[in-house]
Amino acid sequence: MKIILLQDVAKVGRKYDVADVAAGFARNFLLPKNLAEFATEKSVKKYTQEKSAIDIERKIQKDLFVKNLNSLENTKITIKEKANEQEHLFAGLYKKEIASKIKEQTKLDIPIESIDLKKPIKKLGEYKIKISTEGETRTLNLVVEKEK
Repeated sequence: MKIILLQDVAKVGRKYDVADVAAGFARNFLLPKNLAEFATEKSVKKYTQEKSAIDIERKIQKDLFVKNLNSLENTKITIKEKANEQEHLFAGLYKKEIASKIKEQTKLDIPIESIDLKKPIKKLGEYKIKISTEGETRTLNLVVEKEK
């Protein structure tokens, strides 16, 4: 069934994309939650102009994000956390905490999804964190020190 997405839907598409989904998924999930509507000629024409404006805005945001990533390349972010004598942190560092520290120290708002962290950081030390978006990847130096 062809539908037009009215919001970004994970693993389906972005706002105003025309997608072909299973009829049950559309009728039971997307349409009742106002995430999509049927793709008719009239609705496709209506949303084509809005989609092009959104695509331009996304490109501008991506270019700005890449510029910000370039300024972050090899930047050193220091985080002070409580740790025991064996240098294990009392609480692990997750993407959310890392993103807030980046914003606090560099004034750059990095989306949590862009931070490549396989598992939480649980020890003191120096880490190389990858931050990426649509084909662009940069490395950030993260230093976790013991809070005194």
